[in-house]
Amino acid sequence: MKLFRNILMCAAALAFIAGCNGVDIKQFEQPKGTAKIIRTTSFHPSAENPAECGDPYDENDLYPNKTEYLDSYGNPLLEIWSHPDGKPYILAAYSYENHAFGQLKKVIMIQPPMKPKVAKFTRDETGAVIGISETIILPDKVFEKKEIDRTSPRKEKTVTESKSVESETTPLEDNQVQVEYKSTRTDSVVELGTKVYDQNTGNITEHSGIEYDKTEVRRTFGKKYEYTPDGKVSRIVNTDESGTGFYTWEYDDHGNWIAYKYWKEPDDGNTYMQDKAYEYNGNGDWIRCVTTTNGVPEAIVLREFEYIEK
Repeated sequence: MKLFRNILMCAAALAFIAGCNGVDIKQFEQPKGTAKIIRTTSFHPSAENPAECGDPYDENDLYPNKTEYLDSYGNPLLEIWSHPDGKPYILAAYSYENHAFGQLKKVIMIQPPMKPKVAKFTRDETGAVIGISETIILPDKVFEKKEIDRTSPRKEKTVTESKSVESETTPLEDNQVQVEYKSTRTDSVVELGTKVYDQNTGNITEHSGIEYDKTEVRRTFGKKYEYTPDGKVSRIVNTDESGTGFYTWEYDDHGNWIAYKYWKEPDDGNTYMQDKAYEYNGNGDWIRCVTTTNGVPEAIVLREFEYIEK
């Protein structure tokens, strides 16, 4: 509870900054519609006993200290990333057009002492995002500013501050679609490529391309993707000038990632392995995760849950 009080006190201290920029600070208090609160703390394993918590992690993307407020659909309403002493360094509030489908309307981020950023989402009649007003970079996700100019049902142009992407979509057999694209960056690097998607799941199955710096070829690549029955990536085969790389993921019965392996041919000597051991509460939410990388304990992550009854 001390961490929670510190977070709210720091959020209140941001009221002046937020108010001057037209942001309602109440969005950084517990939101209406909150169904679950998750408080995560991450630790290095103790040097004396790796099974026990040592020093806490700080400002780490993989192992954050974070408080999340979720709605009944599991959508984030408010996320607060904090230092081990409870002082927040990033706050993000979310609002939705449709909670059931997770359709975002707006994301507000405060990263003291900088001014708040507000990303507003524009959608077409199908609900697809055709514009984002601001780029917001959070520790575990990125919302990139973009504008989409659609000149036909099959052609599309996306414009951001760093690049423009022109694409054309063609239907294939077995309910798949092929997207041919040209991406032009502001530094004149151009990528020509093709992506194939399964329309039943929305998952990408193949991706190949060539990257040019002016007229010189910088790299060529080809990727193939495989998935578990519930839609999680299980295998990626990546081919480029240096050889073929293989990436595989394994999951437990709860859908949590428990093992990752990578190797490359022809050298076939670079293997990365990670294992995760979880403990769960009576609601099926994991409350403790011990991560071991290449046989060395790396992190102990603890989560506390509060369920809001309606």
